[in-house]
Amino acid sequence: MTYDHDLLEWPARATHFVEASVSRLLNAYPTSGVYLNILVEPDPLSVMGVLVVTSESGTGRAGQIEVMDALLPKDMMLDANVTPYRGVLLVRTRLDALKAHSLILSSLPKHISRVIPIETECEPNVDSITNAALAAMRGKGGGPFMVRCKARGSELSETHVERVVGAYVKDRTGLGVDLKDPDFVIHVEIVGNFAGVSVLPAGFPISMKSVREDIVSSMRYILRERS
Repeated sequence: MTYDHDLLEWPARATHFVEASVSRLLNAYPTSGVYLNILVEPDPLSVMGVLVVTSESGTGRAGQIEVMDALLPKDMMLDANVTPYRGVLLVRTRLDALKAHSLILSSLPKHISRVIPIETECEPNVDSITNAALAAMRGKGGGPFMVRCKARGSELSETHVERVVGAYVKDRTGLGVDLKDPDFVIHVEIVGNFAGVSVLPAGFPISMKSVREDIVSSMRYILRERS
């Protein structure tokens, strides 16, 4: 019997580990107030969260259903749009983006692969993106960083954006760039006419793979303790 397979196929049996696992992963990287107390319910009238969600399924419809299952109980005004780009969803919610991110990962979806909470929206051009990245870096600490860009439906090269944003932020802040062991990652998400930027601690869980691995590790530990 292999527990890896069982855990992923029997989410009901692992439910009580899921929120603890996600919370532990998230709170392992609290570098500023924005990353603390992420499970506190915000005022739904004053917060508009935006997330870019990628799905392993072709059209993204299965991922859309999973987003709705996770967030609709908390936000009946949820807007989860399947974009023209394969497997990419653009989600707008009255929940805080980090709260929505936590709820989606905690629901243990089968089709969703990545969930990026967006901190700042901007125009999908290099100037707007670099300015948004610099603004998002303020107050995040003084460690080295790296830039990761995902572009869909854009003429911008991901590598070009990463280099320009990295050079601009480095020049304006004096912070170093470290592609192997950064303290922070500047995430740039471009989806057609939408562009969003987030600065997240390195290791911040944006993929379901990291959540599944943590759950499996927790279950193995418990099984060893009981044996």
